[in-house]
Amino acid sequence: MVSQHLKAINILVPEGNTRIREDDVLTADELVSINLQYRNRMISGANWRAEIITCIMNGAENANQVANEVGF
Repeated sequence: MVSQHLKAINILVPEGNTRIREDDVLTADELVSINLQYRNRMISGANWRAEIITCIMNGAENANQVANEVGF
């Protein structure tokens, strides 16, 4: 027997190997409280600015470190 929700998109997984539960997912407020990068994305938007701010808050000391960390 295979999971019907995945069979519809041609992925065959034995029944019982996956679960879909609301309790497994953090709310946005919970995620913001524990994840600095997500918090900065909520404040600045999901863009390069949030990534640079997060990198600086994590200890980058110069522009070269930011560029290497963020990948710009």
